[in-house]
Amino acid sequence: MSAARDIKPAFVVQRQEGPFEKTVIKYSKSKIAEGKYETVKKEEKITFDHGYMVVFPKGHSVFIETEEELLRLGFGGDPTLVDMETGDVVGALGIPGLAMPMKTKNNSSAPKVVLKNKSES
Repeated sequence: MSAARDIKPAFVVQRQEGPFEKTVIKYSKSKIAEGKYETVKKEEKITFDHGYMVVFPKGHSVFIETEEELLRLGFGGDPTLVDMETGDVVGALGIPGLAMPMKTKNNSSAPKVVLKNKSES
């Protein structure tokens, strides 16, 4: 009998309602001499009315402002299921990523899915 595999969705999406503030970092180039530039980093707080937080299985996340951008980046469809030990795609969740609730327990925001081998059923 083998141990249960650590299977998680590739991403989960949670719509956030505002207003709320996020710190946005903007980069620009500034000319300091002929042919020489320096990169300037500027932080600025922006207020959003709503947006989408995309959370990945290891806890990384990205904020996306609009649904159009969310869809353009490929987060509007069904997320695949990923074996966290090997990185292999093992299936599809079967429901859109937008329908996934976001969980925050033990520093992991993606819900855990346990798959059993056919011989264990």
